[in-house]
Amino acid sequence: MAKDTVKSNSINLLDTINPMVMVTAGQGAAGYLYEIDDYCAATAAGTATLASTYRLVRFPTQVKIKSVQIYSDGILDSSATASLAIDFNIAFSDSTIDGTPSNLQGLIPTTAFGGATTPVGTYSSPNIMFGTNKPTTNAVWTPTDITLKGSTSFYTIANVMDQPLWQTFGFTATSGQNQDPGGNFDILAYVSTVAGTAGSGNLGCKVTYIR
Repeated sequence: MAKDTVKSNSINLLDTINPMVMVTAGQGAAGYLYEIDDYCAATAAGTATLASTYRLVRFPTQVKIKSVQIYSDGILDSSATASLAIDFNIAFSDSTIDGTPSNLQGLIPTTAFGGATTPVGTYSSPNIMFGTNKPTTNAVWTPTDITLKGSTSFYTIANVMDQPLWQTFGFTATSGQNQDPGGNFDILAYVSTVAGTAGSGNLGCKVTYIR
């Protein structure tokens, strides 16, 4: 057996490139950490209805997300074995006034890379970047970290936490070069399995990121 002696990419760049390459904030270098949180009122009718949606927080497309937490102050499913399941996606802002391109407003980037998107109503191959999550049976949803709860085959530490978010989805210019589409993303919660005994409460989300 052999011991590991490994350096991160940022330390390797700082140690071996001459002249020294300065790494980017949030990608090996220190940066200012921003925090944003908010909540939506989830009704019993909503948690009992497939495809109910909750847009929780909004941030620029170029952020590097460092953590995502979800929580509630009400029991969203009081059945003996809670069936409620909620997908947590990255979706483009649906605002017409915040700089999000009109052809992308409200759409969900998919797992197909290349900047592919799907309408919320179609919900075909949505990214579900932070996984499908279930609240605790017959209890409030205590603060839960879901940062890396998405598919491990695609959403890894490297492409969730250490690169601009738009880049994870492969957006490009017409020339084929990587390009930030601009505007803003939302955390979009989507009811993918309805509650057994639906309840209501505020569904909250807190995101920390570096710009």
